[in-house]
Amino acid sequence: MKKSMTGAEVGTAAGITAGIAAGITAGIATAIAGLLAGEYFFHIALDASTDKSALLKPAPGTEKKEKVPGEERNAPEAATMLKAQYEEREIESFDQLRLHGYLCRQKKPNKKWAVLIHGYDDSGMWFGREALAFYQAGFNLLLPDARGHGKSQGTYVGMGWHDRLDIKEWICWLVRQYPDSEIVLYGVSMGAAAVMMAAGEKLPSNVKAAVEDCGYTSAWSVLSYQMKSQFHLPAFPFLYCADFVTRIRAGYGMKEADALKCVAGTRLPMFFIHGTEDRFVPFEMMKELYDACRSEKECLAVAGAAHVQAALVGGAEYWDRVFRFVDRYLER
Repeated sequence: MKKSMTGAEVGTAAGITAGIAAGITAGIATAIAGLLAGEYFFHIALDASTDKSALLKPAPGTEKKEKVPGEERNAPEAATMLKAQYEEREIESFDQLRLHGYLCRQKKPNKKWAVLIHGYDDSGMWFGREALAFYQAGFNLLLPDARGHGKSQGTYVGMGWHDRLDIKEWICWLVRQYPDSEIVLYGVSMGAAAVMMAAGEKLPSNVKAAVEDCGYTSAWSVLSYQMKSQFHLPAFPFLYCADFVTRIRAGYGMKEADALKCVAGTRLPMFFIHGTEDRFVPFEMMKELYDACRSEKECLAVAGAAHVQAALVGGAEYWDRVFRFVDRYLER
């Protein structure tokens, strides 16, 4: 004969059931909130069509030190005049996007080429002083617009990962046009990360060296840092949910976009540069990248320089170091 539950036991069972139901409800609510937050983060950070100004604001307490990427830097008049020589070019990406770029050739033909890769929410036209420095050092220039930037097609920001394949496409196009070209890659910020990721690919032997300025170790690491410093949010669950949305919307995961892993496997000579006062991409990331690299390498810490300001602050010493490094790997 079955024993009936007492009132106390019924109350306990009901309490357990209610607790489980409440836990499930809370879990579902947290998951929904996380996905909504992930969708929002993708929208403001990686959707190519949205205004990025909220994400690009300096972290609290660093406003006086930090320059916002893309901010006008008062490039010399000669740099502005140089842009009048630019020719526009287009290629097709691996996923059938129309990619746009600018070409600037020396008046006296030579085989030295610098491929300059811009940063987040900018375009090839962002380069002023940098383009002028390479041109005055005798380099022909190729300045691509990253996918989803400038005049290139694309609905999302690649954070360097899909951009690495676009860079490779541009390099292959350049080599077809100029078979004896000697190519140096140079990137800043997200462009620096893209250059490091491209360095992990099998590139034509025409590519001789790469220079990265204030690049990050991985998309996951830098976005985790930004979520904490800009929005005071933990990586879990928000960045995990944003990663899930990114995989669906953009076809890549943030942990895939790993410059650290790519430089660890490259044979390309690498020059690492970072400003000590960088608050967008932590200065400490340069040491991680430098230590991971197993190819010929150098590094330069520019004292007092904020994000994308190392060339401006470092001045002549910056460019002397850059050109002394890359010249080792170019034919005389």
